[in-house]
Amino acid sequence: MQAAALLQKGIIELIVKRFSFYALLTICWILIAAAGLAFAVFLDIQRETQRFSETSALIQTQLVSQTRRYVDATHGLAAFLKTEEPINQEKITTYARLISDQDAGIYFMGTVPKFDKETLEEFVALRLHEGVASSVHLFSDRRNRLIRVAAVGKPFLYAPNSIAPDADETRPLSETDVDLVSVLGNAFQRALRSGEIAASRSFLLNNGDWGYALVEPVSLTGGVSFAVVICRAKALFHLPSDSVALALTLFESVHAGANPGDKLIHKQASPATPLESSLFPKLLFRSSFGEPEKHLSLEIEQQLGWANLDWNRLNLIFVGSLACLLMFFSVARIYDRYEKRKLEEGNRLFLLANFDPLTGLPNRQLFMDRLDQSLAEAHRSRRKVAVLYLDLDGFKQVNDYYGHQTGDKVLQRAARIFQHSVRETDTVGRLGGDEFVVLLQNIGDRSGAESVARKIKKAFFQPSVDVNGTNKLMPVLGASVGIAVYPEDGSTTAELLRAADQAMYRDKAVGKSQQSPTLVLKSLDCHPASW
Repeated sequence: MQAAALLQKGIIELIVKRFSFYALLTICWILIAAAGLAFAVFLDIQRETQRFSETSALIQTQLVSQTRRYVDATHGLAAFLKTEEPINQEKITTYARLISDQDAGIYFMGTVPKFDKETLEEFVALRLHEGVASSVHLFSDRRNRLIRVAAVGKPFLYAPNSIAPDADETRPLSETDVDLVSVLGNAFQRALRSGEIAASRSFLLNNGDWGYALVEPVSLTGGVSFAVVICRAKALFHLPSDSVALALTLFESVHAGANPGDKLIHKQASPATPLESSLFPKLLFRSSFGEPEKHLSLEIEQQLGWANLDWNRLNLIFVGSLACLLMFFSVARIYDRYEKRKLEEGNRLFLLANFDPLTGLPNRQLFMDRLDQSLAEAHRSRRKVAVLYLDLDGFKQVNDYYGHQTGDKVLQRAARIFQHSVRETDTVGRLGGDEFVVLLQNIGDRSGAESVARKIKKAFFQPSVDVNGTNKLMPVLGASVGIAVYPEDGSTTAELLRAADQAMYRDKAVGKSQQSPTLVLKSLDCHPASW
């Protein structure tokens, strides 16, 4: 029973060890797979960041190129005015239409002469005589639909002598459209002071889009005129096909005098989920551009998400890690079989070295080791232990008369009797042959050991059924018991065993004087053939 308990304990320890090993293996796989997937996601983010930078740089290059074309158109108009003195209305109109037809971003091209206050009345009278208008205007088209200037009291006033390329898109301003006049007037004044091209603040065009004006002063024989080009902000963008996930915003730079919240163009990206916003970074690109004063600013955003991941690579990493896990489990299973065989072999060797193979009781070596430990503990705690030395009466005659097979069953029955007669904390061992020993832990006095001895002797004279279940009675033998108590009868293992052995022989001598083994055997009235 003790051997079976030890084997069961070893198996439980193996199961716990196996579970811990598999749990550790699974955790390691999870960490390795997570690290591989995280590294793959990191590479995807790096790739998307690089692609975002390249796309943003491409968009900025396109914007810079387009704004440069507007500047070149303004310079070209100024150069044309110098070569066409005196200014011919028809030629200017033809030139403006030719340039604007090649670039859809040009909303208006024309010239505006500069008047001082002294010549203003003469100009107004001339225009009234021609029946063009009843007041001073800034721009006009071929149908003489004029845009009025509310600029009375300014040092210089400006009036038109050219037309817009697309007359159908122009319309008269209302009485409240004074801000446009202020915006353009500011650009005229800055261009006049610097003698170079100047950009105005953005304003709404007649079609509802945002635009801005480029103004360049031109010194002519008749005075100073201005080459004016009004540009569409919307025409600046020529977005690549893969820019669906990009959010683009074009606004005026703060240093250009604009409000920080003014957005000329705003393109929203496809919305991202809250989970994507929390797991993935948001990429941002900001840049200022536009000649001559970098009056425009560009902001590009992209919220990375699941669509930016290379799922083929992620699936390959996951499947590969899963294959590695299965391989690890296969190796672990082989290792488990090896460990189980090793445990069984170790238990077998341990049982052979420490337990009696017939009865399953501790052998001499193990019993001596437990007795030494018990004596050391009893010495520290000042308690008593007892050793019972037992010998089966008439066992030799049973072997001679019935054979060794019956003798073995008698020994096994005796072992069960001894084990049932003591506590679980006590130890029953077989020294060899029909000699057994019992170690009683922590007894109060000798009477406790004597009570166990009487219990054992009484149990031997109770009939017992054969272990094979044949309902045949086994031979009934007696037992001689010798008792030795620590520290009264000895303080060492050898002294206690010697004292218990001597006491057993004295008990055997008393038993022989009362009844002989021969009489006991004859009273059985049974034969080996009957069991």
